[in-house]
Amino acid sequence: AKLASGRVCVVDDLGMDAPKTSEVFRLLKGLGVAGRSVLIGTESHDAVFWKSSRNIPHLNVIPVADLNAEHLLQSAWFVTSAKAFEVLKAAY
Repeated sequence: AKLASGRVCVVDDLGMDAPKTSEVFRLLKGLGVAGRSVLIGTESHDAVFWKSSRNIPHLNVIPVADLNAEHLLQSAWFVTSAKAFEVLKAAY
């Protein structure tokens, strides 16, 4: 339903070299989803990205292997990387 309603954003890469909350906020703002409830699906556990996003309200970061329907329903938007989206498609 999220995909059909256009509430899924697939970006090239979510990788970061160092934890920077401002970089994650800039990404969300560029996608037009800043300030809304957002779920970011990563390819695997990424400590740097998690640290960068943990202070942003209404934002959850979960590896796509750990996603379930409840996670998707609780957020208005789903953002993921192209690689993570391929992992998700292969699993489901």
